[in-house]
Amino acid sequence: VILFQWLETGRSDVGFTAQQLREVFEDGQDDELKGRLTREENGVIYVNFNGLTAVVVKAVQELAAVVAGTEVETAARLDGLRAALDEAALSARMLSSKVEDL
Repeated sequence: VILFQWLETGRSDVGFTAQQLREVFEDGQDDELKGRLTREENGVIYVNFNGLTAVVVKAVQELAAVVAGTEVETAARLDGLRAALDEAALSARMLSSKVEDL
């Protein structure tokens, strides 16, 4: 993320460079970038932010699915741990009772 000022208005803003975006997509997702990055003859890369919105929404949806799956998996593990703890507590009570009988 970078902080910058618009040349036309002098207004401060926050964003990222096309080069930073390219680094994010280096893992073989070049198809996602088609039409979203433009390289000028002078080597400067520009971002088509309108075309980037769909990519960002798709990424958010994928992350939401991962989070939901993790929540389900975590809840299942927690249920298993609770059951094991209940079983261990019962075993401890039974053992304690047997020790008292001795």
